[in-house]
Amino acid sequence: PISITDKDGNALEAGHLVGTGCIVTVGTDVLTVVVPGDVDGDGRKGVMDLIVLKQTILTASELDTPNFKAADMDENGKLNIFDLLRIKLNILNGN
Repeated sequence: PISITDKDGNALEAGHLVGTGCIVTVGTDVLTVVVPGDVDGDGRKGVMDLIVLKQTILTASELDTPNFKAADMDENGKLNIFDLLRIKLNILNGN
């Protein structure tokens, strides 16, 4: 059986988007979803993702591992302005 829950373990209702931090369980395998650019975990790339990443960079705060991976668009292990710009360009280009 396959199950999908949000990061808090609540079952995802029909029609809800699967976003960064959701947990997919397939049999005994448990996987954490990472959607590139979906920093806030709502399943979409949008302005809130830019705001969360900007605040993270400016305040030197930390994100949970899945959210960090979603924000690290160039996969260099650091969050910086280049990641922010890539997400912004993806949003503007409809990707």
